[in-house]
Amino acid sequence: MTALHDTPAESSSDPVADFLDIFDIDLVVTPRQQEATHRLRYSVYCVNEQYEPAERFPQGQEIDVYDQRSLHCLI
Repeated sequence: MTALHDTPAESSSDPVADFLDIFDIDLVVTPRQQEATHRLRYSVYCVNEQYEPAERFPQGQEIDVYDQRSLHCLI
């Protein structure tokens, strides 16, 4: 994962190109990355925003039934 790039001096008429100029997208492929993704989701959804009850995820990882067939990316 890399941090936010410098904002481009001028925006193009292509918002996708602008997005890709600013952000890196990393595909989650290892078990370690997957665990980090679940911990990040837990932090956002259970702790910060409280969309999900934290006690449902005692391991500190927000995991759901769709994870096994989902493609995860970190931006």
